[in-house]
Amino acid sequence: MRTEELRSEVEMERKEGCLFEVRRGKGRPWWWLYAASMLLGLHLIWAYRVSHMPVAGEKGRWAWMAMFATELWFGFYWFITFSVRWNPTYRYTFKDRLSHRYEDKLPGVDVFICTADPIIEPPIIAINTVLSVLAYDYPPEKLSVYLSDDGGSIFTFYALLEASQFAKSWVPFCRKFNVQHMSPAIFFSKSSISVHDSRFSEWTTMKKLYKDMECRIDATMKQGYILKEIKAKHEGFLEWSFKSTSKDHQAIVKILIDGRDQIAKDIEGFALPTIVYMAREKRPKDALCFFMDEERGHEYAFVQFPQGYRNIIKHDLYATSLNTILMVDFPGHDGQGGPVYTGSCCFHRRDCLNGRKYNELSKIEMKGEKSNISEASVSILEERTKNLATCSYEENTQWGKEVFSFWFIPFAFVIALSYVVSLWESLYFGETLKSWWNEHRMWLYKRTTSYLFAFVDTILKLIGMNDLAFAITPKVADEESSKRYENGIMEFGSTSPMFVILSAVAMLNLFCLVGGIKQVIIYGVGSLGSFFLQFLLCGSLVLINLSFSFVITS
Repeated sequence: MRTEELRSEVEMERKEGCLFEVRRGKGRPWWWLYAASMLLGLHLIWAYRVSHMPVAGEKGRWAWMAMFATELWFGFYWFITFSVRWNPTYRYTFKDRLSHRYEDKLPGVDVFICTADPIIEPPIIAINTVLSVLAYDYPPEKLSVYLSDDGGSIFTFYALLEASQFAKSWVPFCRKFNVQHMSPAIFFSKSSISVHDSRFSEWTTMKKLYKDMECRIDATMKQGYILKEIKAKHEGFLEWSFKSTSKDHQAIVKILIDGRDQIAKDIEGFALPTIVYMAREKRPKDALCFFMDEERGHEYAFVQFPQGYRNIIKHDLYATSLNTILMVDFPGHDGQGGPVYTGSCCFHRRDCLNGRKYNELSKIEMKGEKSNISEASVSILEERTKNLATCSYEENTQWGKEVFSFWFIPFAFVIALSYVVSLWESLYFGETLKSWWNEHRMWLYKRTTSYLFAFVDTILKLIGMNDLAFAITPKVADEESSKRYENGIMEFGSTSPMFVILSAVAMLNLFCLVGGIKQVIIYGVGSLGSFFLQFLLCGSLVLINLSFSFVITS
């Protein structure tokens, strides 16, 4: 009887409209025309290479074959990248419908935030991430935040303890000032309020509270130890002994705020989210529009929001906005069955992590009776989770001869069309001309260095000669580095073997360009013959590498 009631309820809600909709990308006929033009150009280039191939023993045969191979590879690469753009799909959620239907039935959401090194990743950064989660437009009592600290740092635990106290004022402040998925650091640096505003006093008080907390955390990090008075405030500090290190420590699980506890209230008397420290983004309502949709919700095991970056300068010096990837590539992958898992800012169905497959009845189950999991005490939960966090938990478990001939046209056409389409994509999604240029410069740098090293490392791993390692990158930049970035000056940081490759590519093309210019000055432009396009290529590569050459020489 209960199942029938739930079925009828689902049918009624289905009539009110879906919680999300899927739209196909516009201008697809133009993409098909572009694809047909490129394929024609590529086949003409390949036909030229085959029909003009030097015979065996003739000078330049191997160089010709090498160029033919690179053009075949370019064609293959273009086909792979274009296939992504064949059927772009965009998804739009309706959070108002979600709130109208399920405001009182929203499921619990667990948010995991990971950190590993308090020096490279200062605790204040991790804490700002935690506080940004607490600003979500989501019922606090159904939100649990877990800070997973692989370094097992007592300083990170202390910072989280400070944040748990600050949260009692921050959560109601977020409701009043409509702070959504934004950390205090970003909020107070980007927003301001008039002195004549009735909320000015409250705004300045909250900013002072945050600054005071930030100063205390920074001061503790600088002094290198936790004061006894602070340690006396929470028993969790007893988990750290003199022998504890980042690579050798016991499992630590501490619940700093238990959302189920009637005492865990903010300064206005409302429930607080659960906050947990463990030693071993961000838009939940958008994700739930997919999970809880009556028609197709059961088809989704996870929903991801690929990581975005703030404070990027106008022309995007390091091509970190990833606009083309996020607005073109990912929707294209979506139309082909879904993009790859990016590894962060992802919401999973908890049961899917255990291998469960959802079916038509799953949506009914989600709306059924509450779970009968017992309300275990905080201490018991901590002890059970410590067992799970231990190392032993899973043991014993399962390019023509004549440049201005007819054959010049397909080469020029393919090159020009590729760049025109690429430029259009960037400008269409809000980038500038200089941003597009910077993106191609970084495209060259990455494909000749980091991608090469990654390819070699992967091959070595597959044959058992190497193990891949995860390196934590510093998250803090000094004032001088920030100024150089804002002025559009590229910085390469510490020395790396990658610079050897970049220097070699830059110098090789520079010498070839100088040699070509010398030949043009002495014998005229006609002396370049079939190497005119190569001459232009060297020139463009030298231009792209100007920033790198400037940094190296300076």
